Amino acid sequence: MRGAIRERLSGEGSPSDARPLADEVVDKMSLLPAGARLRDLPPAPGARGEASGAVQWPLLQVGHVFVLPGVPAFFAAKVNGLVAHLVSGGAPVLKRSASLSTPEVELAPLINRLAATHPAVKLGSYPSFP
Repeated sequence: MRGAIRERLSGEGSPSDARPLADEVVDKMSLLPAGARLRDLPPAPGARGEASGAVQWPLLQVGHVFVLPGVPAFFAAKVNGLVAHLVSGGAPVLKRSASLSTPEVELAPLINRLAATHPAVKLGSYPSFP
């Protein structure tokens, strides 16, 4: 992210009198929340100009939350790109749950075998206490 920030703010279109950014400024601008992902999304179909992603900035994703820009033109471009990505994206995430009265200690060996047999599947056990 540091490289992208430096390139964008010192590249073409920057003011000719722009001063180089101090390392601590770039470091602060490039801080991301723990577990965040930067998603490079293609511009939305038919989009033009910087707001469309001609100057491509990644979209920040934290879990199932996408952090969008506040400038309306950039917001619209990112939303359109995100919608296009989600509609044409990969396979949907499927979720199933079951509520059982069986103690977790009895289920754990079965869950562990299932997890070992199907490593691409995420399994969880969430006991509740009366």
